[in-house]
Amino acid sequence: ATCIKPESLKKPHYECFIKNDASDYRGRISSTARGKTCSDWTEAHAYLAANEAREATAWEAQQTAQRGVVEAKGQRWKPARPRKPNALFDPSDPGLMAAGLGAHNSCRSPPGSSGAMGWCAWCYIQPQLQPQPQPHGANTHATEAPPGLAWESACCDVG
Repeated sequence: ATCIKPESLKKPHYECFIKNDASDYRGRISSTARGKTCSDWTEAHAYLAANEAREATAWEAQQTAQRGVVEAKGQRWKPARPRKPNALFDPSDPGLMAAGLGAHNSCRSPPGSSGAMGWCAWCYIQPQLQPQPQPHGANTHATEAPPGLAWESACCDVG
């Protein structure tokens, strides 16, 4: 077993895991090895799922437009290989709930994440949000990720 005593927690205590990839880590560390605060798994999933839907729609539109151009020239359309969707880790999935995902921002190593960060406990980091103009008199401060700024995933300071 690997045990650590994270100083970043208000009440440091020992947290342990047995597997080398930290897939059984269920501790409370919620910051990356570089000190960035982890995002809540449910919030990250909502954003990433919406982004995935936008990307899929844009890809389909691009394919349709390219087909129109090719066929307008009297050529035969050869469709592109299907787009590979981005991996999403849905914290409401029972298997992922059992792996420790949920409405928290603690580091985890969910099953199937070996292509992402599977060799460490990791988390999503929210991009820097920027204030958006609100109608005159609005009492809210809406924020939005700037276009092209993706959420990151990073290893946590676990082990």
